[in-house]
Amino acid sequence: MAAVFAILASLIVVTPAFTVIDGPFVRGCVLAYTAALIMMTALVLRPVDLARLTHLTRPITALACLPALWMLIQIVPLPGGWLAHSIWESASSALSRPVEATISVDIGATLLSLCWYAMALAAALATAAVALDRQRADVIFSLLTACAAVSAVAMLGLSTIHLQYVIPIERTQVASIAVIGLLLSYATGIRAYQHRTMHGERNKKPEIGTLIPFAASAVSFMVCLAAIATEPNAAVIFASVAGIGTLLSITVIRRLRLGNWGKSGIAAAALICVAGFFAINPANKDVDATLALSTQPPASVAIVERMLTDAKLGGTGAGTFGALWPIYRNTLDVQPRAATTAAASTAIEMGRPFLWTTVILALLAAFALYRRSLLRGRDYFYSGTGAGCILSLLILSFANAAIFGLALSLLSAMVCGLALARSKG
Repeated sequence: MAAVFAILASLIVVTPAFTVIDGPFVRGCVLAYTAALIMMTALVLRPVDLARLTHLTRPITALACLPALWMLIQIVPLPGGWLAHSIWESASSALSRPVEATISVDIGATLLSLCWYAMALAAALATAAVALDRQRADVIFSLLTACAAVSAVAMLGLSTIHLQYVIPIERTQVASIAVIGLLLSYATGIRAYQHRTMHGERNKKPEIGTLIPFAASAVSFMVCLAAIATEPNAAVIFASVAGIGTLLSITVIRRLRLGNWGKSGIAAAALICVAGFFAINPANKDVDATLALSTQPPASVAIVERMLTDAKLGGTGAGTFGALWPIYRNTLDVQPRAATTAAASTAIEMGRPFLWTTVILALLAAFALYRRSLLRGRDYFYSGTGAGCILSLLILSFANAAIFGLALSLLSAMVCGLALARSKG
């Protein structure tokens, strides 16, 4: 597994660069890289580790394959055509010959989206395989934290020297990465504290070297916090609080040995905080729920709302938002994806039933990792970080479309893969 570990670590190291360079060619290279990574993992994984990985992934295998299956259905000609998009009827009339009707209005874009989804799954699965070893899991966790911190430093540095227009960094994506980095930094701080405590118990007198990991996590935390502060957005701040609060509540429950009443109290406090956020947040309360947290111009929001109104239950096909935008755009100065959120794009491309099913499954996954974290030993922060990451990304998906970015999708997939691998002993 040493070779697989080295390849995975290399992918993590170059991930911050994807906030600057992204596109079909770059994604194709990363797709080939992750394909080689997962193939090598399958070849070198020991039978005992394969059995452990199979045991961990068996409950979620079918659910993880559902999006891929739905994308395949979207590109297959359907009999009757009741789910197919009306664009194919217009194409048939224009060409004066029958055209096979599919749900997707752009089969190529949907196939590419299927490839990107497979790439994220491969990254998560390879990370889970490597993280079965505890020492390698620690290194991967540190690399992921450093990856988020480097992305935040790059955005802060470019903003300071006014080069953000020369080097076009994805600021929204980096701000979202900083949210995950904030959670990772807090978790690495917990790990550093535990290591220092264990060292002190054994040697009576902790060495100064044990303070270095704790100091590094504190620096990473402050850097990510500064990056979030440069992109002031209520939803981003709320996502940060939700992620940190998830891991903090796990720590409190474990330290204070709270029973069911204590857990219920924390859950009630969390619900009150959520209700208070939506009560005082100046969001767009008169628009579709998937756009309520968007802070983009009203003209752009109105275009996406029309697309949501026209979308069928089966959607228009994964990755087809860009193809539909010119049809609905009424002014040339409104750019594609200017107002869309990941939730709105998913509702348009995959259908509303798929969106809300995904939201429910994400909440169930976060709850499962949260519960598993309460049952774990000293390394509970892995599962807790996974739960907080899922909740933060869920909130961010209703605020922006950063989750579709290459860097954030890879980072979040690897964090979830790591949390899954360490969720059981």
